[in-house]
Amino acid sequence: MMALRLRVLASVPAPSEDMQLCEEVLEAGSRLRLAGVEVKLGRDGLITRRMRDWLTEALSSYRFKRYAHLPYLQGQVNLASPNPRMARKALVAALESVQFAVDLGCELVNTHIGVALGPGPHLPRAVSMLQTLTEESLKVGVEVCVENQEKSCGGILNTPDDVRALRAYDPEVSLTYDAAHGNTHGFGVREFLPAVLPRLRYLHLHDNDGQWDQHLALGRGNVDLKHLMAELGNCGDAGRGPMPTTLELAARDLEPSVDYLRRHAGSGLEIE
Repeated sequence: MMALRLRVLASVPAPSEDMQLCEEVLEAGSRLRLAGVEVKLGRDGLITRRMRDWLTEALSSYRFKRYAHLPYLQGQVNLASPNPRMARKALVAALESVQFAVDLGCELVNTHIGVALGPGPHLPRAVSMLQTLTEESLKVGVEVCVENQEKSCGGILNTPDDVRALRAYDPEVSLTYDAAHGNTHGFGVREFLPAVLPRLRYLHLHDNDGQWDQHLALGRGNVDLKHLMAELGNCGDAGRGPMPTTLELAARDLEPSVDYLRRHAGSGLEIE
């Protein structure tokens, strides 16, 4: 059985939020020789043309593999909106961000699926938009992965049962597992991982104490990351290829977290 390789990425904030933080993360990732970066493309809307130009120029200075996090779309404009016009607006924003991801050289992007606004059912509405997003993205060579959400955002993909329901609606969905997000809902790795593992394509790693989404360095909270790595090591590559693994952390926390990964990787896991 081939070992599963984790392709470790640094998480770059949206330039519209803080360009200095972007530069700090890029420099830290380069110094640590990380394989790549995941760039956040904004919150409820697109980054500006000036910020796009800045980001394109900034990334050209580094030899990173590139991934993107689509806009969070957690306000009225979200894929699960009960307002068809707002859901469609969210889809258009997501597709425009996918095109920018293509321009950056990304072949895989991460996204949230939306928040609960108004009466349900939320998940079927979101899946309809998600399937269109996925189909259109594949036409331009981009795979879309859907991430489980943290407690405070009011998301609709929060629990192992939510993930199973999503997979029932769309058996081919690609998933991102954020163990720290699951922890804010009281679900540990032992409960959550089996729900995502059959369609797991992407990881987000950080830590917290279960109270809120703190984005602590690995090993500084109570997320059972050792069990996560042991289980990933046991499952092997299974044809997945390198799994993008974004450390959603401040620049100062990247080095101790990379060290943590290397210390606890075990025989079935390789760190790229």
